[in-house]
Amino acid sequence: FPTTSVPRTLLDLATRYDRRALLRALAEAEFQHDLRPADVERTLRRGHPGSANLRAALAQHAPGHGEMKSRLERRFRALLIRHGIELPERNQAVGPWTVDCLWRERRVAVELDGRQHERPHQADYDDDRDLWLRRHGWVARRYGKRQIEQRPDDVIADLLDAFAEAAKLGYAAA
Repeated sequence: FPTTSVPRTLLDLATRYDRRALLRALAEAEFQHDLRPADVERTLRRGHPGSANLRAALAQHAPGHGEMKSRLERRFRALLIRHGIELPERNQAVGPWTVDCLWRERRVAVELDGRQHERPHQADYDDDRDLWLRRHGWVARRYGKRQIEQRPDDVIADLLDAFAEAAKLGYAAA
């Protein structure tokens, strides 16, 4: 079956969608396919139907605000955006686990702990995941709702420390 890339699909939709619907499609493509604005910009062609509409929608699009699994994820991503930190891949498989936020090239994994992490069995599961990540060369961090809301500067400083730690281990430049 012939397929079309996500950016090309957005360009095709831009010939029919109004701005509001196109902004929703951009946010959804960002979340579902980890699409970056630069990926879309490469498909734009002067005079191509939909290009002007999609270019205008991209100018209004706020990266990092696609649909999220939780309010906590939205708050964390907004914090990253405010501090100019590259956005992670979201809800990615790493070995047998799914990780909330992943900077694959840097080998940094972040888990965001909402209320579901207060359950007794969940703590054991979280400990097992963190151990597995560390044993397989990942720098793992875990942030809770209270930390993100009340101590955002400490969270950012700790995340930057994680990037630096990974760089020292030879994973990527921080």
